[in-house]
Amino acid sequence: IPFYRKQKRLLIGNNIKVDPKSIDDYLAVGGYAALVKALFHQTPEQVIEQPVTGAVQFTLTCVSASWVRITNALGTIYEGTMQPGETRDVVSDSEVFVRVGNAAGMQLEYNGRFFPTLGNPGEVYSHTFRVL
Repeated sequence: IPFYRKQKRLLIGNNIKVDPKSIDDYLAVGGYAALVKALFHQTPEQVIEQPVTGAVQFTLTCVSASWVRITNALGTIYEGTMQPGETRDVVSDSEVFVRVGNAAGMQLEYNGRFFPTLGNPGEVYSHTFRVL
């Protein structure tokens, strides 16, 4: 492929064992194992509940109007005032920084745990979520 001619191939992990043109090589090192597990061995609910490894994954739910800023290494994911009933699902492959202007107005679900409040009314909540 002409596009790849000038690129230097770095071999990491299973990359050294897999010819990118061979589906059999990919299958031999467990390629598609997660897909097989999700399609044939789990219910839809189990697939949804399973955390993404190598990523930050959480949901913010607004219960009282609150300013929110969510950023990661690439920049701002969301910034604005969330209204009651609004949710933000966040998945990032790098750490995520969250700042909430009204900690009592926000609920958080993270790694299967539910936090009904992040603090007191008017309190600023700040937290950095790290990759699992």
